[in-house]
Amino acid sequence: MTSRASPKAAATIAELDVRRSLLETFAINERANQKLIESVTEAAWRAAPPTGKGRTIAGIASHIHNVRLMWLAAADKSSKLPGKLNDEKVSRQDVMDALGRSAKLLQKLLEKGLHDPAGRVPNFKPDVVAFTGYLIAHDSHHRGQISMLARQLGMPVFFFPAITAFAQKAGTQHWKTLPFAIVRYNDDAPKSWNVYRGDRKGIYLVRLWKRYLLIDTDSQSVFEIDPSKIKATGDNVELAAADIPADPVDTSEWKTKNSGPVLRHKFRFGQTGNFMELQIPVMPNGKPVY
Repeated sequence: MTSRASPKAAATIAELDVRRSLLETFAINERANQKLIESVTEAAWRAAPPTGKGRTIAGIASHIHNVRLMWLAAADKSSKLPGKLNDEKVSRQDVMDALGRSAKLLQKLLEKGLHDPAGRVPNFKPDVVAFTGYLIAHDSHHRGQISMLARQLGMPVFFFPAITAFAQKAGTQHWKTLPFAIVRYNDDAPKSWNVYRGDRKGIYLVRLWKRYLLIDTDSQSVFEIDPSKIKATGDNVELAAADIPADPVDTSEWKTKNSGPVLRHKFRFGQTGNFMELQIPVMPNGKPVY
C-alpha cells in the first residue's frame, strides 16, 4: 500500500530550496572553523605534538586554507587567489582571516555549480553536491584533529566563550563555596550538595551527591566533571582546566528568572530527564553577591 503525503506536507517539501540549503550548510561549516580557531589557546597554537611527529595546530589550520586554494586553482587557473599560509609564522587571526576569504571564494564556486544544469564543478566529480560534502568532511576531519591535539597538550578547546576563557587560564582553578546558594532537584532539596564559584561570574561548579557539574549559565551549558579530578581542600575545591570535557551534556528547557533575592537558573537533563534548579543570591541591583 502506497502512502500519500497530505497537501500541506507536500507543499512544505516543495518549498525546500536545495541550493540555498547547501550554501547555508557550507556557511555553518565555516563558522565552526572560525569558532574553533578562536578558542585555541595561544600556548597550544604552535606547540609541538606530544609524539614529536605531525603538524602543529597552526599547521593543521593552515592546511585547510591551502587545500581550498588547490581546488579553487583547479577550477579556474586564471583566477586571482590569496596566498598560501606559512604555518611557522601565521597567527590565529591570520588563519581566521584567510579561511574567511577562501570560504567566500568557494561559496561563489558552489553557487556557479548549483546553477549549472548538470551541477558541474571543474576537475571534481561527480557534481557540486558531492563537492560540498567533500569540503565539509575535509574541514570536519581537521577540526577533530585540532580538538584532539589541544586536549593532548592539556589545553582543550571549547565552543563556549566563558568556558573558553576559564580554560585559557593557566594552572588549576580554585573554587570557593558560595554562601546561601541553593540547589533544587525536581523541586526538592537533594540530601547532599554544594555550590562553588570561581573567578568568572555566571560559571558555577555544583556537587550533586557524588556528581560534579560545571554550569555555564550564560551559554546554558553543563559539563560533567570526573569526581576523581576534583581536589577538595576544606570547604573549597580545585579543578584543572584540562579536566573539563570538550562537550557538554544534553540539556533542555532552560529558564532564568530574577526572583528578588535570588537568580533562578532551571534546566532539564536531556529532553525528558530530571529538572535541576540553581538559585544564586543577588544584591538589590540584581548582580551576584560575590
